[in-house]
This record gives sequence, C-alpha cells and structure tokens, in this order.
Amino acid sequence: HRLDGYHANAFGSYLIGLVWAKTLLDIDPGEVTYVPKEVGETYAALLRKIASEAVSTYQDTENP
Repeated sequence: HRLDGYHANAFGSYLIGLVWAKTLLDIDPGEVTYVPKEVGETYAALLRKIASEAVSTYQDTENP
C-alpha cells in the first residue's frame, strides 16, 4: 500500500502481526512460516526474533 505517514509499511505490519500472534494466540513468532514478498526471508527472520524478544521482555516486566 502507499506510504501515507500513518500506516505501517510491510515490515511494520509483519512485525505487529507477529507480536499479536504471540500475545493473542500464543503462536511462537519463530515458528511462523509466512513471509510477505515485500519483506523477504532475511528481514522476516530478523523481525521474528525481534517480536519474540519484545513479547518476552514485556512479559518479564509485567510479572517481576
């Protein structure tokens, strides 16, 4: 979609989808096989790692 300054691009959409999948459905981002063509496998792997770490870090701060 077009960049309008308000909506996430493909990378941001993929990242938030991974975070939601973990948070709402308890799906491990590292096991997600879907990769948007705009993102590519290299960046998708990085975003899966970032999503896992972000959710894990947040959950750790929620229950000290």
